[in-house]
Amino acid sequence: MKETEMGSKDEILEALKKEAVDLESKFLKFLGFMWNPLSWVMEAAAIMAIALANGGGKPPDWQDFVGIITLLVINSTISFIEENNAGNAAASLMARLAPKAKSALTGESLPVTKSPGDGVYSGSTCKQGEIEAVVIATGVHTFFGKAAHLVDSTNQVGHFQKARAGIQEVHFLPFNPTDKRTALTYIDSEGKMHRVSKGAPEQILNLAHNKSEIERRVHAVIDKFAERGLRSLAVAYQEVPEGRKESPGGPWQFTGLMPLFDPPRHDSAETITRALNLGVSVKMITGDQLAIAKETGRRLGMGTNMYPSSALLGQHKDESIIALPVDELIEKADGFAGVFPEHKYEIVKRLQARKHICGMTGDGVNDAPALKKADIGIAVADATDAARSASDIVLTEPGLSVIISAVLTSRAIFQRMKNYTVSLGCIHGIYAVSITIRIVLGFMLLALIWQFDFPPFMVLIIAILNDGLYSVIF
Repeated sequence: MKETEMGSKDEILEALKKEAVDLESKFLKFLGFMWNPLSWVMEAAAIMAIALANGGGKPPDWQDFVGIITLLVINSTISFIEENNAGNAAASLMARLAPKAKSALTGESLPVTKSPGDGVYSGSTCKQGEIEAVVIATGVHTFFGKAAHLVDSTNQVGHFQKARAGIQEVHFLPFNPTDKRTALTYIDSEGKMHRVSKGAPEQILNLAHNKSEIERRVHAVIDKFAERGLRSLAVAYQEVPEGRKESPGGPWQFTGLMPLFDPPRHDSAETITRALNLGVSVKMITGDQLAIAKETGRRLGMGTNMYPSSALLGQHKDESIIALPVDELIEKADGFAGVFPEHKYEIVKRLQARKHICGMTGDGVNDAPALKKADIGIAVADATDAARSASDIVLTEPGLSVIISAVLTSRAIFQRMKNYTVSLGCIHGIYAVSITIRIVLGFMLLALIWQFDFPPFMVLIIAILNDGLYSVIF
């Protein structure tokens, strides 16, 4: 038999086995709904209907037995269908969130068997088993990297491509949320080594050897950009005369600022306004400059009472907030700028300490601690796996407007639970006592005076209808 035929038959057998297991698990789940205190009472009543209901040699009361068993099956069926529907809805959501089993290299969804001597490529994932392999290529020299290199090597050559063509990359330092900058060490066309860095203006400004001379002018330019809603990206460079990538290099020269336009989503202002109208206090926690945070807050209508992250540590406070404790400052502020990951966690922690219920939205790995600490962590669309794992809610569509719908729905559910609890504690107490007295006295009079025989099925029907009617009313 050919390998392909064996594979297809194995797949068919696996599918049949899986289907049989699913049917068996569903059947066991259905039987599970017949194994609870209420079901035990109904089952005991059914047994009594055929064993103890009639005496004097009379035949068993099969009508009551069939009626009770029918009610038991109907009750279990309804419960099974409701739970199965809920499980299907949850599975559908998880299917949308789970990563698809496709190769990033070729897009194939089925695994391919590899034998000793075969090559494996970057961008593929081992689905089963283990291997020992020898790395023969890395980076752009891999099969995966060649595709990226072809994209970079298009015929459209501009002045940026021409300038880049004479540069040899030596070392690249990727961006991280702590340093808030990235750096590249390279060799130019003349054979000299340089290092260039770009990132948050404050971080790049701290590198510059003449920071005290240019700081005021740099901040003035940043404020001008911020007035127009533009973010700033700073650039600096240094020479590395030693010619080694590990060398600290010479003094950093501040090159300049680049404006970036990153407007809020079109529905952000409306979403924040609706949240404020619902009594939800919204705070902005951003790594951008303070001027950008204030301008964004003004545009979104959430206020401009923003402070730098240094205020959280009790440093560099101005006179307007120097007398405020940090907890009170966090509570009254509209947001904080220039924050690091640990600041987000600290803000959530201090707000919770002041008896606030905190919801946190985020998308990156650096947001995960705060998302986990918050009472309700919300991972936005396209969030990282770390953020999703730390969150209680995962949004599947872009934007935050769905959060308002969640708030309204949760409040409606809470109000219904509150109403039910109040009615259960007050009205239901009076109602339960009165109905119990009425039923007990009525049954006692019927049984003693008229010697009326109450079958178990009739008592069961009265109890079910009485509880069902109460549930519908309240």
